[in-house]
Amino acid sequence: MEQQADVQQAEKAPLFTSSRVRGDSPAAQEQLHAQQSSPVHTEAQTGWKDRADSWWAWEIGGLVGSALCIMGLCLFLASLQEKPVPIWAYKFPGSNDRAKVAGVTTAVSINSVIGWFSTISKLLLLIPTTNGLGQLKWVWFSEDTRVLTDFEVFDSATRGITGSAVLLWRFKAR
Repeated sequence: MEQQADVQQAEKAPLFTSSRVRGDSPAAQEQLHAQQSSPVHTEAQTGWKDRADSWWAWEIGGLVGSALCIMGLCLFLASLQEKPVPIWAYKFPGSNDRAKVAGVTTAVSINSVIGWFSTISKLLLLIPTTNGLGQLKWVWFSEDTRVLTDFEVFDSATRGITGSAVLLWRFKAR
């Protein structure tokens, strides 16, 4: 009789619990079911990274950072307009000579500062671009049944200019 009651309880247990396999008591099964039906994350358990991902903070930060780099570049170039080209070189303390690496005088030029600003700006702009393409991919597949090559086209678009050109050419009219 007891075995029959256990069998009936096991049949009533949800399929997603592992209690059917382990043979837990009905009280343990109820406790497990209560744990599984409760929310997975509470506000206190959610980390800053989860909140940043859910509010698109990385993407917004990338756009703002890229815009700030471009504005910084413009301000930098405006401050040097119609002035002689500066020579920024490191001087070792107590020395009148500029730093030399392998016999070559090292200095930071305007071109290298422009390169830093533009590289950081491009890097920050890639964050929202790749995440936006990833979201577009899932929207594209959720709307209708699509062929698997579309997935490859979206995936390659996040990896470089060639994949982006293929994506634009393939879906230009949609």
